[in-house]
Amino acid sequence: MHKMNGCLMSILSGAEYGVRLGNKDMQHIANRFAASNYLRVSRTLASEVPDGRVLDWGCGYGQVTLLLRAAGMEVEPYEIEARPNVKLISPFCDVDITYGEADKPLPYAESSFDVVLSCGTLEHVRSQDESLLELRRVLKDDGRLYVYMLPNKHSYTELLADMLHRSCHPVKFTPKTATDMLERAGFRVERIRRANALPHNLTGLPYHIAELYGHLAGILIPLDRAISSLPLINRFCGVIEIVTTRKP
Repeated sequence: MHKMNGCLMSILSGAEYGVRLGNKDMQHIANRFAASNYLRVSRTLASEVPDGRVLDWGCGYGQVTLLLRAAGMEVEPYEIEARPNVKLISPFCDVDITYGEADKPLPYAESSFDVVLSCGTLEHVRSQDESLLELRRVLKDDGRLYVYMLPNKHSYTELLADMLHRSCHPVKFTPKTATDMLERAGFRVERIRRANALPHNLTGLPYHIAELYGHLAGILIPLDRAISSLPLINRFCGVIEIVTTRKP
């Protein structure tokens, strides 16, 4: 875990440089509070599936890949387009991302992976059903699919983003619609929870505000965790997180 913490600091430093280069889509990695999401995801996978091959599907800049590799895991990062200036920004320039095409089969054989991670990706694809069937194809029997940062339809932050016309999530979910979708594709839902009771990204606000907000991470992380665990109140959390197993 010590190596993962050091890796996170490198990611934050690189993302801050990327923002200065003009990469606005790196603000959610440069913000310390928002970036804590990726550390939490990585720690979960490292503790639950320390062995085996992981597909980081829709890896973005490769931030989770870097964290998982710091934990000694074998990870294959996959994306459909290269992010701006990625070759100029360390440590992201060292992530050997495989690039494919949208709506095309993944360039992997059947049963290639023990784990697939979808972190802020599934809500952006053209067809969730088709994408999940493709993820099922490349997973081994009883392999796990982790779905993180799935936007919650009842979230107050999503409602506010819609009102301000700043939403970047074309599809939003409830626990039931997400469960139905995953089961329809041949996955068995093992657990489901809500997270991000407090906004993490501050999308649309000036970067210096998000940066100041991120410096409060030491206070915000435990507060967010506590609020997200409260029944009824957590119905309005920002995201839904689901762990599933591939049915044979």
